[in-house]
Amino acid sequence: MAPSPVIENLDGNDPTGVETTTTTTTTKSSSSSSSSLSSFGPLVFVKSQHPILSHKITVMRSSSTLPSGFRAVLKEVTYHLGYEATSFLQTRPVAVSVPIKPSSSSSSSDANVVETMGEKLADRVTLVPIMRSGLGMADAMLELLPMAGVHHIGMHKRS
Repeated sequence: MAPSPVIENLDGNDPTGVETTTTTTTTKSSSSSSSSLSSFGPLVFVKSQHPILSHKITVMRSSSTLPSGFRAVLKEVTYHLGYEATSFLQTRPVAVSVPIKPSSSSSSSDANVVETMGEKLADRVTLVPIMRSGLGMADAMLELLPMAGVHHIGMHKRS
């Protein structure tokens, strides 16, 4: 099983509290139809040094950035982090029917497709947004992974 990444682009000193760490964990697929939720791969830490990502985080940190601008840039940052964080996901081959331009002499609809092989995600993904920016990142991650489950961690204070 491939390791699950934690992608981070912070110097550890973020005065605005903007959290840009994305964590993904994948489960091993068992031979039966269910997956084992108790078997996770080791975490790998990767610090993204991409200049566009650094620029966008600076925009998010700026006190002159309006809330609507912050949300828009957060969505863009999430796409960058999401692609990096999901680069370790496993795929499996699947047969795909690809439509082609129909020929004028073709009368059958079967002649308008070509069978080929493609890739489909094999790993199940669960997103667990952690307050603040994590909640803002959830929608963008769901655009990348619409089949992902979303779970929340709840806590309460003892009185």
